[in-house]
Amino acid sequence: MKNIAWLTIILAVTPVMGEKVADLPELNRPSSMAVADSMLYICDDDAIRVYAMEPFRFVRTLGRGGEGPGEFNSSPHLAVHPDGLFVNTMGKIMKFSSDGEFQGQTKLPFVYWYFYYPLMKLGDNFVGLPLKRIGEVSKTIHTVNLYDPQLKLIAEFYQGGPPAMLPPPPPGGKVVKTDYQVIPDCLEVAVHGARIYVADSRRGFAMAVFDSTGKHLFDWEKAYTRIKVPEEFKRRFWEETRAADNWEQQKLRFNYIIRDHYPAFFSMKIQQGKIYLTTYARRDGLHEVVVLDLRGDILKRVFACPLDPEVRLLRGIAPFSNEYVIRDETFYTIILNEASMLYELHAHAFGSLPES
Repeated sequence: MKNIAWLTIILAVTPVMGEKVADLPELNRPSSMAVADSMLYICDDDAIRVYAMEPFRFVRTLGRGGEGPGEFNSSPHLAVHPDGLFVNTMGKIMKFSSDGEFQGQTKLPFVYWYFYYPLMKLGDNFVGLPLKRIGEVSKTIHTVNLYDPQLKLIAEFYQGGPPAMLPPPPPGGKVVKTDYQVIPDCLEVAVHGARIYVADSRRGFAMAVFDSTGKHLFDWEKAYTRIKVPEEFKRRFWEETRAADNWEQQKLRFNYIIRDHYPAFFSMKIQQGKIYLTTYARRDGLHEVVVLDLRGDILKRVFACPLDPEVRLLRGIAPFSNEYVIRDETFYTIILNEASMLYELHAHAFGSLPES
């Protein structure tokens, strides 16, 4: 049955593969990646696969499916911290040591979309991006919140835009038609050191920086070239959407909107002390990566990102930051080899590429 995607995480097959690092026969249904020092973590179905990077090898499986302590009752999502590994599943967050030893868990006292944004450790506290209904029941936005160690709210210090997926129906089953932006703005939050970095493409090519209490420190904004959304993208979207089996129901719920120009960027990472923003500018099948320091000064621009945002947009899936890690100025992505039906890790080095 063909339906419009509501919540699915697929690692996109891209035309630019890069260098194959290894086969990943341990993977069943990978959903997100994280890297820390020399270790790579891949969230997979109801477990986390752990790999050493140098030399690349499988190390262990962390967790298993179940409802008990240290067990995953849904696909896990991982945030790496110097204190250990913090894993979100449905309704709870668990802590593991860097060696994989289970160290405890806490129930979440709120509904949290861990599929997209894991709770991130900041000192003794946590930073998260829950969904919040405001005003009429038809409007839902992300907020950036600070929580104490018991996950009680300390502060809501930033309001983002609507979720970058088809939003859930309002409570009570009432059908309220809402606007749905097919090409969503990008909201990404990263914790680095004792600071919180919020990249929000609604504000352009910009970032807001906060301290560990949620106090605003400074903003930066850079000029960028606006890129027009091609008519071919719009045509394909409407063709696929209107052909879906549930189109008659979906058109009662959503007023689909396709903007004329792409947002300023579609993904953000902070790794190894640098900010990486990926844009819709494209050359030879690769998208632009803008590398900045932590103050927002541009260090370089290269065409290096092998992921294709249009593939994901046509499937109604987001965000991109789940699908890659950057280490030593190299993109690492997961590719499904359709001939062998095995997942593979691919590397796309860009540290030596000329600037764009």
